Amino acid sequence: NITFNIPFLQGYQGNVCFYCGEPITENDIHVDHVLPRQLIQHDEIWNLVLSHSLCNLHKNDALVGKHYMEKLLAFFIR
Repeated sequence: NITFNIPFLQGYQGNVCFYCGEPITENDIHVDHVLPRQLIQHDEIWNLVLSHSLCNLHKNDALVGKHYMEKLLAFFIR
């Protein structure tokens, strides 16, 4: 269960969806693997982000574009 990471992820991401940039309410918060778990087979924190349920479902298990990978790296380079 990766949802136990929500408080940590909120610490650097806030309550903002990684994909659309809009605020997330507590009843609509999902933890998503930026790089699909099927691809890298682990739940490392660097690969987890908060998202809306709808944004997470739209992404599904697809690979994200370069913009999202740069955005993910920016969280850790600050």
